[in-house]
Amino acid sequence: MYELGASTGGNTPENLISTTLRGSLSRTSLVTIALGEAALEWKRICRTVQVERKSVKYGHESRDCDIRWRYREDTGISIRAIYYSSQDGKLRTWTEQNFLAIGPSIPLTTTYADGAVSIDFPRASFGKLEKQYTDIKYTFTGYESAEKFQTLLYTNNGADPAELKYDRPIITISSNIHATECRGRNLRLWNRTETRLEDDGPATFEVLVLLFYTSALEDKGHWVEEPHYAFEWLTESTYKKESDKLTLVFSKDPSRWTSDKLFQRRKSSVRTEAQPKSPSIFSRKRNDSMEIPQLTRSRTGASISSHGSIKSQKSLNGEGASSSRTGNVNRFGYSELEIKFQSKTDRRAFLDVWKQYVKPLSVAA
Repeated sequence: MYELGASTGGNTPENLISTTLRGSLSRTSLVTIALGEAALEWKRICRTVQVERKSVKYGHESRDCDIRWRYREDTGISIRAIYYSSQDGKLRTWTEQNFLAIGPSIPLTTTYADGAVSIDFPRASFGKLEKQYTDIKYTFTGYESAEKFQTLLYTNNGADPAELKYDRPIITISSNIHATECRGRNLRLWNRTETRLEDDGPATFEVLVLLFYTSALEDKGHWVEEPHYAFEWLTESTYKKESDKLTLVFSKDPSRWTSDKLFQRRKSSVRTEAQPKSPSIFSRKRNDSMEIPQLTRSRTGASISSHGSIKSQKSLNGEGASSSRTGNVNRFGYSELEIKFQSKTDRRAFLDVWKQYVKPLSVAA
């Protein structure tokens, strides 16, 4: 809680307390009620993670740490890397990373040949780092801990639910605009739900979201986050083909998404329609560093960019699992994406997930 400073013997008139401070006190109290005091305590995410920090004075430094997280009183999320000092055995903080209440950034993942997974934040989208540090990277020894860490951030700790279905490194992703959009980083598929207004009322559908970062563009890089219905159907021959390459062609009419490309949500799905794990009383939106100038991801209504992409008018307003977070379809005006996987096995794993959540062409009437 906030402190009012030195004691004044209890005779400080209420009208001497600033309006701003009274508002802060009120807001903090509401947050504590909404989240509960336990939500403000540090919780362990994983152990023994190599945390590399960078500063102007010392350059790159790294240390093996345990990773913990908690909500702050403003409903933002803090990540803390801690270790036991070899000198006195006491617990010390190596770094602390603070994300605003509007939501954490998308973490960028890279998987290495030995199975280690690194997570960093492009374009300085790591929130606020303490003291003089200018960058941070986490390297996990295995996939499970890395998945848990990135899911915490990508979903705002379940406030905006999603399940990670595919997360593997690719050799390159190319487009009709750039010969190389992405090189050596991970391509991910997240399973989400969208609620659409059908003729017979609202219906919830499974949506697969393709996600990668255009790291090959360096300082002009951006996130590409597209729902599967932005693309044309894949033919059965494409599924059966033995190759390490795959071409995804964007729909020529992105406004015509239609439910033919969407599986209605299965009741046997692992996820439930429950409220977020730790709901916030304030609106939360990811600060994912993927917005382009003068274009925001509105939740309702049609939104057309300079590239002609459009968001369906049939998306319902709402938060959490009922919202459509993917924004405008094909926001960067691609015609196609060509993915070169590291192996035929990786391509097959990608298509196995794709086929599970995307209706085959033969099913669509």
